[in-house]
Amino acid sequence: MDIKFIVYYETIYSESEDMAKHDNARNTRVQIVKAMLDEFPDLRQWVKEYLKEYLKSVEGVS
Repeated sequence: MDIKFIVYYETIYSESEDMAKHDNARNTRVQIVKAMLDEFPDLRQWVKEYLKEYLKSVEGVS
């Protein structure tokens, strides 16, 4: 087997593992935020209003 192929395979494999770890971490963060917003309605309302204002402020920016 060609050594270039082995090195290439190992690189792709390790990158895919890193991506999977990153996806797991992102999913965990999303679940935590969702649980917090479900648990604290006042926080949910504050975030909703904050995001509306933020989106208004960046609409004109391109």
